Amino acid sequence: MEHLELILPIGLLFLSFLLKMMIDRNVEAPIAIKAMCELPVDMIFLSISFLIAYIISTETKQSQGLLYWIVYLIIAVGVVFFWRRSILIYEKGKNKSWLFLLAINLFVTITCLMISINLLQDLKQQNDVEEPNKIENNGTTD
Repeated sequence: MEHLELILPIGLLFLSFLLKMMIDRNVEAPIAIKAMCELPVDMIFLSISFLIAYIISTETKQSQGLLYWIVYLIIAVGVVFFWRRSILIYEKGKNKSWLFLLAINLFVTITCLMISINLLQDLKQQNDVEEPNKIENNGTTD
């Protein structure tokens, strides 16, 4: 299936978002806004889980993966901080700066998610190229 590497993570995030909003709750604007503000937290941890899969799946680029992992953990702290801050600003109702924090969080986490998906795609392409070479070199076709 084409673009499955994008469809599945986006579907998972969407499902998580809907379940948090709708299970045992009445959907109202404040709940939806708080769920939107929390979405980047889910996105950064999904990105980190993709990085862990990348680190486990590669032998030659584990140090690169670990570097990304450390950077993403630091970013996760900032994302959680911005999430909490945006909720506090929204609840005080004084201004709309919570939207700015949400926009920053979404930009950062979408970027991180795309990078981690690209790392996995590159690894898959590398494995697809190496697999025929292994078959040719071994002289067998499992």
